[in-house]
Amino acid sequence: MRQMINGVVDSMCKQYLQKTDQLEAGETEQAAVACLDSLSALSCDTLQGGQPSTPACKKYEQMAGQSQP
Repeated sequence: MRQMINGVVDSMCKQYLQKTDQLEAGETEQAAVACLDSLSALSCDTLQGGQPSTPACKKYEQMAGQSQP
């Protein structure tokens, strides 16, 4: 069970870090950190449920989408 949760969290972190690597530091970076912090507060059931989302992650995704070429 723990390995499955670690795999889900690792996958999500990799996705967000890949997006972050393409962005400039500053407000977008802070939004990415806020997203990861908000994900860490979710329950295991929520994380295992697929694509968990929080308001902080939605804000980050919006910012990341705007800065993509």
